[in-house]
Amino acid sequence: MNSKTVLSFLVVVFGASFAFSKNEIRQPASLGCNKNQVSAYVKDNVLRYQQMVKDGKLSPDEGQALIKGVNDIVEMNALGCGWVKPPTQKAISFCEQVKINKARWEKMSTDGLLSRDEVNELLTGQRTLAAMANSNCN
Repeated sequence: MNSKTVLSFLVVVFGASFAFSKNEIRQPASLGCNKNQVSAYVKDNVLRYQQMVKDGKLSPDEGQALIKGVNDIVEMNALGCGWVKPPTQKAISFCEQVKINKARWEKMSTDGLLSRDEVNELLTGQRTLAAMANSNCN
């Protein structure tokens, strides 16, 4: 084989691989309000995570956390598309929500998802909102 043929072959293979991988990884924002697409997103991802647990690539807890994340994304999408009404929940005080957010961001920082500076920036934003809401949250 000459080098031109090999190069052409590699371009086709890598191009096809890239196109395939791009189609396989669907971002939640691209779901839109097509119920068939949303249904496929849920089914594909939940089945994939379940298989990864069976294959030993994820622990059962990790699999459940990822499945919960898929469910959360789909619920937010359903709210955005107007398919469901927002659930009624026990009212959480502003300061209690600030504490919940702080705990979540601290955990994200511990897990390496947020830097310390990012957490501090988010907490500063929370203090600003608390001041605007006339809430004295510590």
